[in-house]
Amino acid sequence: SPARNHAIQAALRTYRPNYYHCWQLKTFWHESKIVDSDIEIHSFEEMETVPALSTKQLQDKPLVMQVVDEIKSFSIEMIRVLSGDNHDIQKFWLRKTHKPVLAVLAVQLPNGRLKLYRGTNMEVSMPTGSLCAERNVIGTALADNPGLRRQDLKAIAVLSVPKPSKQEKGGRMVRSGSVASYSSLPGFAPD
Repeated sequence: SPARNHAIQAALRTYRPNYYHCWQLKTFWHESKIVDSDIEIHSFEEMETVPALSTKQLQDKPLVMQVVDEIKSFSIEMIRVLSGDNHDIQKFWLRKTHKPVLAVLAVQLPNGRLKLYRGTNMEVSMPTGSLCAERNVIGTALADNPGLRRQDLKAIAVLSVPKPSKQEKGGRMVRSGSVASYSSLPGFAPD
């Protein structure tokens, strides 16, 4: 989770460690053998995440501000849909927890232009099970662009949107959520 990653990174910040990620073992792990191709190595700067910030602190971070603005717009739209009765979100798409989670992903295209994607969690009772908002939005970006590379993923925002109560109908903003971003982005440096 972003909060856990941030806590670990904050504790290790003075040491600036590299991260070793065993993501897909290609060797016989049951024989306790690992080869170089089994491990990805990431620098501290590549992996650092940023905790929730006030939007006032984002004025000099245009990429992050675009992602934040898009997740705000997405949440207003979702709250508007949830406020009505003509939807299947609670009955079908989120039938387990009834809690929508939204994600916005910023992807840098080969021409340098930024493209934003939206995704939501899904909890349908099917053999494939549930899908988190983050995986959904990354899958949406990949489906749109099969040539997508991991380094093209620049920032992701995740927001939990509670079902609006009668007082919230009309689209009041929810103030919980987080933005994760790589510190290696141009014009972005963590505080």
